[in-house]
Amino acid sequence: MFYDLPPLSPVEDDIENLLKHPFVPDIYSKFFVPKLVEKPQDPILEALKLASTNKSQWARKGKARVTISQDAPEEIHIPRNPPLADIWTAATRERGPESQVLSWDDLRPSYKPTLSTGFLSEQDDLVFAAARQIVQTRVQIPGTEVVYVTQAELLAAFRMTVLGTSSLFHVWDAKQERFVQNGAKEGKAVCLLIDGKDEVASNSVISRFLSIGTLMRRLEILSNSLRKRPPTEGPSVYAFAHALSVIRAYLLNALSRLQSPTILKPITSSSLTQVWVEHALYEEILVAISDLYGRGIDVSPRDYADLDTTAIPLLDRIYSHLNQHIERQSPRIILALFAFTLTITSQGYLQQVSRSVAYGGDPIRKTSRVVGEKPDPYAIKVNEETASTAESDEFPDFFPSELVDVLPPARKSLSLLRAAQPDHPLLKSSPNHPPITWYWTEAQIQSAWTYQIYPSTNIQIQPGGDSSERYKPEILDFQVFDQEPGSHLTTSVVQSSTALVLEEFIATFPNGLPSITPTLPHLTSLILSRLVHHASSLSNALLSLLLQSTGTLNIRAHLELLRSYFLLTSQSFKSHKLDFDEKPTNVLVAQKKTQAFEHGPWAVGLSTPLLHRESWPPADSELTYLLRTVIVDSLEKGDFLGRGKAVPKVLEEAEYRLGFATRPNTELWNDPFVMEAMDFLLMDYKPPPPIDELITSDEMSKYSRIFAFLLRLTRIEHAVQVLYRMTRDIQNPLFPTLNASRKRLHHFRFISHQLVSSLSRYISDTVVAGNFDPFLERLSIKAPALLHDGRPSGFADVFEVARDHSAMLDDILAACLLRSSQKKTREILHVTLKHILEFTIVMGELYRGRIKENEAALRMDELYHAVRSQMRKLVQTLKSQVDRIGSSSYEIRSIPDNRIRQPVGGYEAMHYFLVRLDVSDWWADSRTSNL
Repeated sequence: MFYDLPPLSPVEDDIENLLKHPFVPDIYSKFFVPKLVEKPQDPILEALKLASTNKSQWARKGKARVTISQDAPEEIHIPRNPPLADIWTAATRERGPESQVLSWDDLRPSYKPTLSTGFLSEQDDLVFAAARQIVQTRVQIPGTEVVYVTQAELLAAFRMTVLGTSSLFHVWDAKQERFVQNGAKEGKAVCLLIDGKDEVASNSVISRFLSIGTLMRRLEILSNSLRKRPPTEGPSVYAFAHALSVIRAYLLNALSRLQSPTILKPITSSSLTQVWVEHALYEEILVAISDLYGRGIDVSPRDYADLDTTAIPLLDRIYSHLNQHIERQSPRIILALFAFTLTITSQGYLQQVSRSVAYGGDPIRKTSRVVGEKPDPYAIKVNEETASTAESDEFPDFFPSELVDVLPPARKSLSLLRAAQPDHPLLKSSPNHPPITWYWTEAQIQSAWTYQIYPSTNIQIQPGGDSSERYKPEILDFQVFDQEPGSHLTTSVVQSSTALVLEEFIATFPNGLPSITPTLPHLTSLILSRLVHHASSLSNALLSLLLQSTGTLNIRAHLELLRSYFLLTSQSFKSHKLDFDEKPTNVLVAQKKTQAFEHGPWAVGLSTPLLHRESWPPADSELTYLLRTVIVDSLEKGDFLGRGKAVPKVLEEAEYRLGFATRPNTELWNDPFVMEAMDFLLMDYKPPPPIDELITSDEMSKYSRIFAFLLRLTRIEHAVQVLYRMTRDIQNPLFPTLNASRKRLHHFRFISHQLVSSLSRYISDTVVAGNFDPFLERLSIKAPALLHDGRPSGFADVFEVARDHSAMLDDILAACLLRSSQKKTREILHVTLKHILEFTIVMGELYRGRIKENEAALRMDELYHAVRSQMRKLVQTLKSQVDRIGSSSYEIRSIPDNRIRQPVGGYEAMHYFLVRLDVSDWWADSRTSNL
């Protein structure tokens, strides 16, 4: 490229003039900055000297003084037009009033500038480029081809590049997913230089347009690939792809409109800068969007982040980026684009979450089809995945905690409410349920805020009166066919297929959130408040139904039934239970009818009808009839605590829901003389739906463990009572000749009775009544509003009832020493009761005359000392456990009458058992050891 510049004076002429002098001076640089003198500076004096120098500068004619060095001659006369200096030396011609600027880039006097300025950088681009090429010659890099372009050519090419289309200078590289120089051969680069700009400035200008085009093309590739995702990922990924496509269409329209005025205007020196500035916002938009899915301009395809497009992670990602831009106060259009993406992508998920709790319709089920029609696997998979995603207990991180806490129980309450009362109003769709969706304008937020403060409680089952009049109730669902096509779709679904919706969305998007929701989390809580209110209402509806029902759905009546039979609080059942023998004469009568136990010991405490077979445990029709009779007779004389209206309904079904069962025969209970002899017997209860979802098999297992323990204790209790009957005849004592043994018998009988009765009363009066009764009181309609500690006594939902019920059973197990951590203490108590049972059996054999008096005395002494030793261990172990718990846990507190009393607890209740046992320390008294 050539420019019309004046020829330079020959350098050889200057060399000849210098050689004519007798002394040839050294060659110095033509420009020199003198070294500053080390002396104090006087700014005022220096300013005066500088003004004097500038004033006299114009008077100098024909020569210039240039300082070479301190040792150089004082003056060197340089020709007026020296070689290589005629362009850059300051001009000596008068410039007049238009410009008095002298600078290094001032051209020669013969050059007529197009502008009145004296700066070369503000002259014509070609002049500036030519001068710059001469003075600052570009370093030639091997393998690099330099292409000079004008602004007009570059702007014409960039109009295509920013839209993601290849142009004259840049083409799309599918492997790198970016625009590269057109014509660049392998191993050779192409450098574009814009007229009037160097390589750095050119690359800076070009990089913005290339970034916009590259990010637009990558956005298109991503949206197309998201549409090809498998249906198992759910509909959120397709909504996300649609939102990105709409954003891309909007940006294409905006970029096209931005370039239209540029085409009509003439190209000037500032055209490129103007276009470059106008595209800055769109580059910022695309950079922000590309950060969302991890495909920024500096990321190569092999380093793309793996984008999780399932509903919850995808929504969390969009929400997090939107919140970050709100906190950074990014431009309004960027906030609007992210808000639009969140609105479109979350619409399906929010709808399914709402429908999972019957808000706006029932959850999506499998697609039904006509018989013979081929199934649509796509639709089925989408629906199944949507339903499973929406009904899981995992939620996006931006869901408020109150919604996360209420949704899982609300979903369970919904299924139970359907089973309990299918026609409940909350199970019907209502026009008062607007869809849960995002809104951003201040008017919408104010409206939602008003609803949150004054929520509507009027639930209309039918959307209108005309349809109900035209249709019978059984075919009322067919009214949907009278609606206009597409009327069931929301406005956003109908219009979201065009970029016009996005333009309207951006136009109405506010500059900031209103003061009532200053942050995005506040706005999120407000938007989801309707769903929180509905889910809470659903849980409360089921709770009210199960607490106030007068039929078989009254959960309090079922718990009273379980307490009466499994915890032996019903006196009618306890008195009929297996007819535990209390009369030794019955055994003598029974022995005449049996062959197996004719020559064996007497199983004291067991029912006589159970001992007439040759094997243990008994398993025949007679046993089944006996057990059935026990239940029926006790139900007829039921003595429930509450005896409300719901109790008779529950009693009517209890006859076939409550029953006994037997375990397979094992070595643990095949001996009627051991404590475990009755463990073959089980009690079972089958609560009706939906009560069976609250009283589960885990709770029934806890009831069974308590029942087995109480059954053992009851057997020993009856055995001690039989022992009293055997020894009440003073005229015929069991030890007629051994006076010391007779005294020990009475003492041993007393301490055995004291231990067994204390344990029995502790369980019935303290453990069961102290834990179960306060819990049942909370389930009463007229229950006090506060607990003993001032907390509300009510329940949030039925599942809290189930949790507290399970915790209460755990406390009873702990108070009965039946937890796994209490194994050591439980074994000590077990051995103690085992010795007492054996003591009654030995006395029964003596009573029947089957063993001698001295043999019974020796065995009684061994058992007596064993019981004393075990009691000592038991009391020490209980004291250590009570000391670890602390005294504050079992303090007796004064509770007002308008509050529910405090339960005794589990481990804390052992203090009461210790108080009942530790009355005289007879096991440690040496005076009682020889009785």
